[in-house]
Amino acid sequence: MRFTSKIVFLSITLASVVGIASAQQPMPVPNVGFKISFQPAETFRGTQIYRQADNLAYAYETDHAAADADGAPNAYHPNDLNKRCTKDPHVGLDCPANAGYPNASWWKEVLVPDPDNPSKAFVQPSGPFKGFFVAMTSLRKPHGDQTDPSTYVDATQFPYVVIPSGFGALPHVAAQGDVGVATHLESGKMTTFIVGDSGGGSDAKLGEASIALYAALGFPNANPRTGSGLPRGKIQYIIFPGSHRQGAVFGLGQTKTYTIRRWTSSRTPPGSSRLT
Repeated sequence: MRFTSKIVFLSITLASVVGIASAQQPMPVPNVGFKISFQPAETFRGTQIYRQADNLAYAYETDHAAADADGAPNAYHPNDLNKRCTKDPHVGLDCPANAGYPNASWWKEVLVPDPDNPSKAFVQPSGPFKGFFVAMTSLRKPHGDQTDPSTYVDATQFPYVVIPSGFGALPHVAAQGDVGVATHLESGKMTTFIVGDSGGGSDAKLGEASIALYAALGFPNANPRTGSGLPRGKIQYIIFPGSHRQGAVFGLGQTKTYTIRRWTSSRTPPGSSRLT
């Protein structure tokens, strides 16, 4: 069976992209930063990782999807305590039990503790989301107020991916604030994203992302509480380790634009990867 290829050009404009283009990697096409060529490397909990030869980028494709609401100012609400996560209506976007609250020992990794009573989660005292808890993300504004929701990456506004627990132990992988490109392979829709959160435990897989990332790929109703509305089919993620500009988060700082030349197969045999 013969497979044709096409070239996809994507201009990335993100405040935190830095150091991607290289004069040592000339291209035959003007205004193109570099050609991304991947080779199979290790696997992580069942997902094949592909790496670019100089470790400028790595990639993976997965049909695993889980929506993250963390960072959204309306992610969790006290009135949802003791509700059944998937069956009962909720005030917040997600169920407090999914944040480990109040019974799991790790809830303080997700929700901001009340400074006056650290055994309880802090409740926003004012503002448009008064009464909601404050859900944190691993990426946050330097020196931001821990109890201010704007310190964190709003999952409903910013496309971000979640680094699963344990993935950071691999060499040449992304850190918080690094950037990348996601493509829903069936539709071809693409979005840039930022690495914005981490965690999930020892069985967490690659593929969890913010509500906003799935919306940008054409799935605006992804529900982190029930799992409904999640993307169907595989999503391809390309991530650039070390692309984070120190101090440039949430669209702040200088903006640079890079153009990626990416080869994708228009037809792929069963079991093979489009990352070649």
